[in-house]
Amino acid sequence: MGALNVFDVRTGVEPGQDGLDIVQPLADLAVIALLQQRYGREQTAAEEIGSALADRTAVERAKGVLAEAGGLDMDTALEVLRSHARRSGRGVADSARDLVGGAVDPATVLAGD
Repeated sequence: MGALNVFDVRTGVEPGQDGLDIVQPLADLAVIALLQQRYGREQTAAEEIGSALADRTAVERAKGVLAEAGGLDMDTALEVLRSHARRSGRGVADSARDLVGGAVDPATVLAGD
């Protein structure tokens, strides 16, 4: 993890247990703070990856719904989904979740309304 240097301002004094009793809790707190910081960064990265994967999955499923309902290829289905998202003022992933979840009818998205 690292090292912690502790210096005594008194000269000619041998380090004793009383100094260690004061310094050890400080070193323990420093280690805890470093571990919490590292864990927080790893947790944030894992959450971002999970969210991106969920968004991507929703978009792929919505493309499939639109392709099936409209007889479209997947690239065209994505363009239709993007257009719908722009018109509705929402993100592509949110629009995809609405479509897959049944909140929006595929015919409405395909019609461009």
